[in-house]
Amino acid sequence: MLGINSEGRVSPFMPGCQAIFTQIGADGTALHDRKIFTTYDGLSGLAQNPVQPHTVTTEARTCEDCHASRKAVGLGSGIYNSRANGLDIDFELERIVDENGKQIQATNHVGARPFNKEEQQNILRVNTCISCHKYNADAAFWKKVTDVTGFVKNDEKHKEMLENIFKKGSK
Repeated sequence: MLGINSEGRVSPFMPGCQAIFTQIGADGTALHDRKIFTTYDGLSGLAQNPVQPHTVTTEARTCEDCHASRKAVGLGSGIYNSRANGLDIDFELERIVDENGKQIQATNHVGARPFNKEEQQNILRVNTCISCHKYNADAAFWKKVTDVTGFVKNDEKHKEMLENIFKKGSK
């Protein structure tokens, strides 16, 4: 998972403190069973924090590894069901933010945060672009294209632009 670290840079995040508390009474019964505390500001007491994993390699990850991954932008994989596993929370342990950019899990680093809604959309939107645009990665070529068509800032405008191009091409 990625987010913004305390220096304002994109950084990997990992569980920093995910304490789940069970207290057994003297009679052997659970006084608290899989309790997850809440922070003073209303976030889950589970925390994800930015890290420098020191996993430098000569081979880069693919664009799709991040731009096609809900998990990479902090939305979780959708695989783990916390409630079905006995936790009293409505989100996955690997989820730090919701689709509206509302932070769910805390972070212990001042200024660190998950991606907001606009950042999530921009990151994931790149995957839509990659499918066609990866065939010509030449920046000069795309500069010429955007000089003619303008830079399309949302999916609806992109759809309109493509429809116009296809209509002209079919004549």
